[in-house]
Amino acid sequence: METGKPASKQELLESLLERGMVMVTLDARRPGVDVPAQFANDPRLRLNLSYRFQLPLDVNEWGVRASLTFGGIPHDCKLPWNSVYQMYSHATKDQFLFPADVPEDLVQATLAQGEAPAPAAPPPGKARPRFAVLEGAAEAPEPASAGEGGPEEPPPAGTPKRPHLRRIK
Repeated sequence: METGKPASKQELLESLLERGMVMVTLDARRPGVDVPAQFANDPRLRLNLSYRFQLPLDVNEWGVRASLTFGGIPHDCKLPWNSVYQMYSHATKDQFLFPADVPEDLVQATLAQGEAPAPAAPPPGKARPRFAVLEGAAEAPEPASAGEGGPEEPPPAGTPKRPHLRRIK
């Protein structure tokens, strides 16, 4: 294993949390998952995690234990690693998918609908977010290089920029 590459979901999540908020997508139906009852049957539950929430958050070899609020009501959530199949960093815009943990019924539903359309190209001047498919918990993504989803060149001089403020009458 190369230095600096996460060796597990745990190391990847810890690394992403150091940079900011992370959204995890999980199958709340899996054994060991503890979330509020209204979300217990959701195969695509998305939860935001952050050290900045100033609520208890424990990331360990079992999974994630976090006190999260739902409609202002706190709940002690338990998320075993086998229930987490996607991570998205709000800070870096990087996404990581663990196909082995995607619920089979979601895979079958996607296949029944046919292949998804190719993603649209990013708008000019915007960098494309990095997306990595991780075949196993022990694998990690390679850093993006320029030309492979990395930072794009700035627009040429004289290109009009989109205004940040609009006047509304």
